Amino acid sequence: MNLIEKPGFTLAAALALGLMACAPEHQDVAEPLVQADLRLTGQGDAGAVDAGSFAEGAELVIAPVEVPVDLTPAPKCRLGRTEGCLWAPPLGSQVSEVVFADDVSYVDVLGRMRVVPIAVYRAAGAPQPAPLVLMSHGGADGLSDVTLALPEWASIVAAAGYVVISIAHPGYSRDPNAAGSSDYDDLCAAVGVPVAVGAPCALKTNWARPLDVAAVLTWVTNRVATNPEWAAAIDLGRIGHMGHSAGAGAAMMVGGVTRNFLCGQPFGKKQGAIVPCSTADLVSRRAPEVRAIVAFSPQGPGSDGFMSESFARLAVPTLMATGLNDGDPGEPASREAVFPLLPEGPRWKVYLNDPGAKHGLFGGDLGPCLAQATAERCAELRAALTSAALAFFDVHLRGGVDGKVWLGSGDLAAVTAGRCTITRR
Repeated sequence: MNLIEKPGFTLAAALALGLMACAPEHQDVAEPLVQADLRLTGQGDAGAVDAGSFAEGAELVIAPVEVPVDLTPAPKCRLGRTEGCLWAPPLGSQVSEVVFADDVSYVDVLGRMRVVPIAVYRAAGAPQPAPLVLMSHGGADGLSDVTLALPEWASIVAAAGYVVISIAHPGYSRDPNAAGSSDYDDLCAAVGVPVAVGAPCALKTNWARPLDVAAVLTWVTNRVATNPEWAAAIDLGRIGHMGHSAGAGAAMMVGGVTRNFLCGQPFGKKQGAIVPCSTADLVSRRAPEVRAIVAFSPQGPGSDGFMSESFARLAVPTLMATGLNDGDPGEPASREAVFPLLPEGPRWKVYLNDPGAKHGLFGGDLGPCLAQATAERCAELRAALTSAALAFFDVHLRGGVDGKVWLGSGDLAAVTAGRCTITRR
């Protein structure tokens, strides 16, 4: 989405611009086997939008998002990079998005068919072929309604000319099943994870998230190989991943960061309390197709199986973001601790030094921020995250030069009077 702001950023401007709208490792599980059928025989809602063969077989067409076409630049600002402005990606056109939902299925570690809902967002008039950005939401318990899976970020990034696939990572049930155990119990038993008496398995959806991503990558690769419209629309050589919170954990894993699923036990207790954390148990879920990641509110060392040694294996350019009130007490510090552990390379950290920088804001939702700050300030903070993410993707998925200059320019701090900063290492 074209972002053209100035220091006097207003809520009206946000509405007009659509802003409201890395130790030793081992691979201990096979790549997921994607179901061949993929439920591509359903009927989409033809009355909502004519997506052609791009949406063939989609079960649901989500109400399309109208993207403003006529944007008047603020003083000094233009599309691309202008000194003292937020980043605005130079696009050829902006029209209504094509948005539809479908399911991806694969056999999981329990031997069961795991159904992963996805939503595809595409600005139909954007230049082709476009880079692809996958998105993973946060939340320990997972999500089954894909319309709730980072819809704000999906819409904003798609409007900037990317094809976006937002993934709903389903959770596991804590209720007893027919055998008297829960899905959590079965999962830990299948993986060989010990649990504390009376405490549920702490794998949550963390185990499945990167495997879900791998299944979606196989799904989209198959579509590009068999559908000329998809082949024309998507460049599989330029794939990124954006995640929030637990979804940022998935993004880091597909980017090369390793994880110890054994020592992140028991649920809600101190990591390593049952199984000592050993680098020998670090597991890789690297997806070589993914070339760059954005991790908003990333999980830090000591959280859900991430160790200090995990981050050294990061293999792709990365932009992370956190802020003053990003999570429960102690969590902002844990998230900040990620950055100095990353290996040298194109690594960027965005920090929002403002009370409105609540955890939900990094997931694209202005609601949590509005409880702490004005609407104008919250729109400014999200615009900062948007500009940084789009400039980063422009550099690493489009080969843009202006985006790299903007990231290192200090313009973000200047526009926000120092409330939002970018650091590189």
